[in-house]
Order: sequence, then structure tokens, then C-alpha cells
Amino acid sequence: MKTGAKRRRQKDKRFQIMPIIILLVVTAVLIGASQSFFEWELPVITLKNELSRLGNSAELTFSIEDTKSGIRSFDVYFEQDGKRHDFYHKVFIRQDRYPYTGPLVFEEAKTINVKTMNVDEGQATLVIAARDFSLWGWFEGNIAVSRYPVVIDTRPPVVSVIKGARALYPGSAGVVVYKANEPLLRHGVNINGYLHPGHPLPAKGKNVYGAVVGVPHNAKQIQISQVYAVDLTDNEGQTPFGIDLQVK
Repeated sequence: MKTGAKRRRQKDKRFQIMPIIILLVVTAVLIGASQSFFEWELPVITLKNELSRLGNSAELTFSIEDTKSGIRSFDVYFEQDGKRHDFYHKVFIRQDRYPYTGPLVFEEAKTINVKTMNVDEGQATLVIAARDFSLWGWFEGNIAVSRYPVVIDTRPPVVSVIKGARALYPGSAGVVVYKANEPLLRHGVNINGYLHPGHPLPAKGKNVYGAVVGVPHNAKQIQISQVYAVDLTDNEGQTPFGIDLQVK
């Protein structure tokens, strides 16, 4: 009799412990699910190339990474004077893959045509915003936003000739000094299709350059004489000037 009562008490204890075990298991599952579906880690946005200045056309290369719930969507746009100028928008279809439902990494290269963006010259902000598939934030997901200040510059540089080789003889040389309204990437003087590279002249002032030019000994006339200039966003301009070729 005593042995039977002892067995019943042990069985009753097992029945009392079982709900606790089930509760612990359910709690662990819920915690794991909440960490997977309600994770709060932001997507990581990386700009792959330098874009502090934008000309008429520029290459934009960027990547987005979210290793928790996957990438849901992203937007690329410009902000200027309180206005938004949309450039690129992409949405990913939800996939039934636990624990993430979107791509973990996405990389893209796009050509920006500034003229079609209706963005004005001057300061602007390039914005990349990405959202993941998390249910965090009232099911809106985690949103990462990266902002990059840029200068929109689509106008060719303006160059004025300070000193020109006004009179040259075939086989002789002279110096042309010129000033630009902005820093230049490439520049020089074109005489009859031959390019004479220019060099900075800091002693003469900011954005002042000079080039040594020559005329072939068999030259009969000067058909082209101009300063060419390319600014930091690859906008190119030319400024013609006169040379009097003294032919004997």
C-alpha cells in the first residue's frame, strides 16, 4: 500500500512539472521568434565611390546589407531647398525563407543624369534610404538613411586670357597665361590641334595657369588658337584668343 501511494505522489509531481516545462519551451520559442521577426538591427548602406561633385553624368555605386531579416526596399533621391527629387526606387518580394525573407546583400551601379533630375546648380544632398523585412516598428521594419552632401556643377568653366602670345614667328615660342573661375582638372592651349599642357601659377593668383606654346617652323597660318579647360566634374570649355603669325 505504501509503495502504491509513493508511486502516485511521484506521478502527480511529474504532472505538476510538465506544464512548467511546456511553458518554458513555449517561452523560448516565442523569444527566438521575436528575435527573428522583431529584430531591430538597421540595414547597412555603403557608398562605393566618391560623389562630392556631380556633373552632367556620374556613376553611383552603392551596396545595402541586412543579414537579419533581409532587404525589403530602398530609395535613392536628392534633397535640395526642401524639395525631393526621386532617382531610383526598388522593392523586393517577400520570400518564405526563415529567418530572413529578403536578399541579404544588394549592390547596384547606376548612371545619374543630372539634367533629367531637375536639380539646380549648387549644394544638394544625395539620400539613400533602406528598409528591412523586420516586424519591428509596428510592422514597418527598420529604416536606415544615409545622407551625402554633393555639389551640382554642370556648367563649363569660364576662362579668361590674361596674357597671350600675340605675335609669333614660325619656329618660335611664347607664353599664354589664363585664369579660370574654378579649379581645373585638365587644361592647356590648343594651337592648330597641338595641345600644350598648362601648369598652375600660384604666384599669379588663385586658379591662374600658364602654358608655353610653340609654332612649327613650317607653319603658314594659325587656324586654331584657344585655351581648353576641364573642371572637376568633367565639364569642358574653350576660350579662343588671337595670335598674329609673322611669316617672312
